[in-house]
Amino acid sequence: MRLRELVTRHLGLKILALVMAVILWFMAVGKETGEIGLKVPLEMVNFPKNMIIANEIPDGIGIRIRGSVALTRQVAERKLRFSLDLAGAKKGSNNFTMVPDALGLPRGLEVTHLSPSSITVELERLITKKIGLLPVIQGEPEAGYMIDDIALEPNDVEVRGPETVLLGLDRLWTEPVDVTKLTGSITIVTKPAMPSVAVNLINPADIKVNLKISPKLTVRAFKNVKVETVNSVYKFELDTETVDLMIRGPVNAMTELVTGKGLQVILDLAGFESGRFKRKVVVRVPEKMEVLEVKPDQIWVKISKELLDPSNVRELP
Repeated sequence: MRLRELVTRHLGLKILALVMAVILWFMAVGKETGEIGLKVPLEMVNFPKNMIIANEIPDGIGIRIRGSVALTRQVAERKLRFSLDLAGAKKGSNNFTMVPDALGLPRGLEVTHLSPSSITVELERLITKKIGLLPVIQGEPEAGYMIDDIALEPNDVEVRGPETVLLGLDRLWTEPVDVTKLTGSITIVTKPAMPSVAVNLINPADIKVNLKISPKLTVRAFKNVKVETVNSVYKFELDTETVDLMIRGPVNAMTELVTGKGLQVILDLAGFESGRFKRKVVVRVPEKMEVLEVKPDQIWVKISKELLDPSNVRELP
């Protein structure tokens, strides 16, 4: 009972004393000053139509606030924000001064530092322009092959971006198209490579790159190629038994032709009797090869009246 009497005796005075102690503590803390640093986000409002920002703008403003500890703590928990009103902004440079009053801080707080204290906003006109495309080719086809033709579908695109960028832009390159080890025609899908994040496609679409891959051609001279005579039943003599050739064809096939495969020079003597005649030679080459020159292309033949042994008569294959 005695303990209870000690607790309850003069209870009202005890509660009053506790309340006064709390008030005095808050008053003491409230008078204590402090300083905090914050980064306040920067937002832009009333952005003008058909304009774009052409320079780098900070995403926030660094500030330092001084005042009572209690108030600075409250402010630190609030979502402060600086707003730039661009309603009257024009093309070119627009300067804005950061005003601490724009933060709406409670009385008793002071902004001691702003960084940056002013913002310059460079505005440019947005324009639309149609620009041609050029492919970027990466790598090389298989040895002995080459790119014979390149066609783009579409071959131009419509873009939108800052006037100063697009006025000086004559063409857009594609993203790299890899042709490494290709041996035949193919269509590869790619995209335009944008010159700036500020430039955008009006109608984004894939670009088809149609590649025609063909064998590389080369021209080679063949000297002293032996002439094969066929279909003669009489003995004969030739003024020359060899000719010189100039042949064009694929590099890889030409290598095989050098070994003597697929190349024939034929002199057909069918129907000729004794006498001296001039006869045109026929050159046979593999498919995709072209005979550019034959020297001589006609050969003098002297045919006697003496018959050949039938076993020596060669017919045209």
